[in-house]
Amino acid sequence: MNYILVEPVPEGLDEISIDTVKRVVEESGSEWVFISGGEPTYEWESILGDVQRRSTVKEVLDLIWYLSYELKCKVGLSTNGTNRESLEKLLPHVDYVALDIKTSTIEGYRKFLGATWKQARNVISSIRDLAVEKKTRMEREGEEFDWEIRTTLYPALVSLDDIERIGPFISPGDKWFLQQYRKTNKMLCVSASKQEPYGDKDLNILLMAARKYTDNAELRYV
Repeated sequence: MNYILVEPVPEGLDEISIDTVKRVVEESGSEWVFISGGEPTYEWESILGDVQRRSTVKEVLDLIWYLSYELKCKVGLSTNGTNRESLEKLLPHVDYVALDIKTSTIEGYRKFLGATWKQARNVISSIRDLAVEKKTRMEREGEEFDWEIRTTLYPALVSLDDIERIGPFISPGDKWFLQQYRKTNKMLCVSASKQEPYGDKDLNILLMAARKYTDNAELRYV
């Protein structure tokens, strides 16, 4: 949902069909496939030329089913956790989830990410759902399931205060990756392209704050 930060879509880029994805994965012999986005738990409409189509969570579920049960791949899912209802449908069929916590306030989600109040609240509920899913899997003959929480350290969205407000929702032992913000000159948002990332000193301060809540907090992309 952080659409203001992404690079423009290159001209001439065509949409890839689900069947093409299945074929490429099958030919590659991959052991793991990670489904990201966009946001794979959302329904959306796209227009390519004169053709308009709608993507649904059912399509994503069908793809996961094929990858997992037909090709025997491990399947990971990258999500922002704002669409809890759809995530609940997908969770039992994936092996790993990477959940993004963008910032600590509902106002931040609204202003920077275009999320509603309910969507922002869903993020916290999704963390609980992941914990329940892992416990359920372990009780079913030790089935494997794991997750990580990710927070990209975009200074306009994430400060030390944000880390301190997010922290209480992180359980000891949870994997929490603080990801360095990497700016480029190709971003759609002018202010984002001018935003300087945190320096090493500030990164370490943020990491130490996160480690008050879980020993498994780490920096990524530094």
